[in-house]
Amino acid sequence: MNNRKATLEVYSVPKYAPGRKEASWVLDKKGNLLERQNIILRIWDLGNKESQTYLKLGHSFYERDFNDMATVRKRVHEIATKFNGTHSRSTSGYTDDASFETRQRDELKEYLDNLAKR
Repeated sequence: MNNRKATLEVYSVPKYAPGRKEASWVLDKKGNLLERQNIILRIWDLGNKESQTYLKLGHSFYERDFNDMATVRKRVHEIATKFNGTHSRSTSGYTDDASFETRQRDELKEYLDNLAKR
């Protein structure tokens, strides 16, 4: 039985906010700057009832269930270190997150797919 869920979602940085170091500009077809974006990886503890409530509120483009003995905080820290992301400074205990560059999307998905196969 799986006890964790990983989600990836795109975060658009508000126009005048500094954003995290991973945020990069998105261009339109003519090369005009549109907005800055980064990817948020969030790992959820499926055994916690708050996870079931808040999971439904997100706008993830990728989800992967897996079984893991590591705490959500430890696993997110490990992935943030491996992919040079920024680990969130706050955690709720049932979820934790980190941000990454948008170009790392496929690498993150592959890593999470492999994590689920263990």
